[in-house]
Amino acid sequence: MHHRPIDVLVGLAESATLEFKSTLQWDVVQGKVNKNLRDSVLKTVAAFLNSAGGTLVIGMEDDRTIHGLENDVRVTGNSLDRFEQLLASLISDRIGAEFSHLIKMRNETVDGKTVWVVDVEHSLEPAF
Repeated sequence: MHHRPIDVLVGLAESATLEFKSTLQWDVVQGKVNKNLRDSVLKTVAAFLNSAGGTLVIGMEDDRTIHGLENDVRVTGNSLDRFEQLLASLISDRIGAEFSHLIKMRNETVDGKTVWVVDVEHSLEPAF
């Protein structure tokens, strides 16, 4: 598992095993929920499953600016548990429940903002 502490992750650049996404479903340009953004997160998880594994940080810009998940969490009733359930459900429904044992999630706080870290192991079976 690619479990690296958040203070290490924020100092690294994106790579084949590290990806940053601003949000799960909050469109920062339109200022509202855009469920199509979920696909980007799910594609990254599937790509990590199909490669050497990796870590996805949601709530962080590509330039390593901490965006935070406040809007995403607000949409889920201001509940980090519901946010986690939503993400786990999306992964299970769209990629497959059989991969859940290869995916570990946790929330972290950076500069007073919440980010979500998704550590993904390599899968021996292809994920789509």
